[in-house]
Amino acid sequence: MVIKVQEKKIKARALWDTGTNQSVIDPRLVPSLASNLGVRSHNKAKATTVAGKSVIADLYWVRIVHPNNISELAEVSALELGPDDVLIGMDIIAKGDMAVCGGKLFSFRSPSLLDPVGISDKAKKANRKGRSIIRSLYEMWKSRK
Repeated sequence: MVIKVQEKKIKARALWDTGTNQSVIDPRLVPSLASNLGVRSHNKAKATTVAGKSVIADLYWVRIVHPNNISELAEVSALELGPDDVLIGMDIIAKGDMAVCGGKLFSFRSPSLLDPVGISDKAKKANRKGRSIIRSLYEMWKSRK
């Protein structure tokens, strides 16, 4: 995953989380976003951390570019995430179709298909054509160690 402003990019490690409403960046990315991409906080908002604590977080506009070059403009808050750099929330996931195939692969397609029936087969077909992301969940888990 990449965070991009115009043609400048920052590579980041992301976790996809269907249980969160808004995407989040870790504050340790902020200095790099500011110095390399010129991104600045545009506002503050109340947010809830992973531990359930209410805080006031800085908000940023960033373009998130997935490995298959699908990109989404997102307003993200800056909250500590632990080992991950970015948390992809439902604000981005809901714009497309995410399928988990056989418990070992996942695929994301954006924009969403008009007919979601058979999304797994459609995603596999798109993946073979190189238009969608597919990555082994085992590889993702293994890389976290």
